[in-house]
Amino acid sequence: RAARFDFAVKHADRVMFIRTGCASRGEVENLLERLHARYPGLKAGLLLISDQPSHEFHGIQGMTHVCEHFDPDRMYEDMNYWINSSHRFRGILERFGITTRTIYWCPNNLKEAEAEMREAAEKKAPVEAVQGAPQAPLLSRDVPK
Repeated sequence: RAARFDFAVKHADRVMFIRTGCASRGEVENLLERLHARYPGLKAGLLLISDQPSHEFHGIQGMTHVCEHFDPDRMYEDMNYWINSSHRFRGILERFGITTRTIYWCPNNLKEAEAEMREAAEKKAPVEAVQGAPQAPLLSRDVPK
């Protein structure tokens, strides 16, 4: 799992780490320090969703807190609560620009992910080469009528 996580982080434009549940200010600062030490130059943020006062995290660069409570035990017991919680959670994510189009999960198979990256780079290279090439003069058969 660590290798898949590492791959995803190293290939992302920016990363939003999401944690649900309470955390202390010191834990948040420690996490952000470790992330920036391990991935220098990474555009990263932390979204903490927990039932605690937001002022505890005031002034921490790259960190956002949403005061919200989700009870996983109740989700197992109450389908309506689970559905309501999932809608609330989706709303939180959407406020931060996280949708099904922008979210990226760690790949299941690193070899497949690396092959996909190579294929994408190979497809892009010929297009860039053609775009940079001098244009041939149009022949009469190529001119639209």
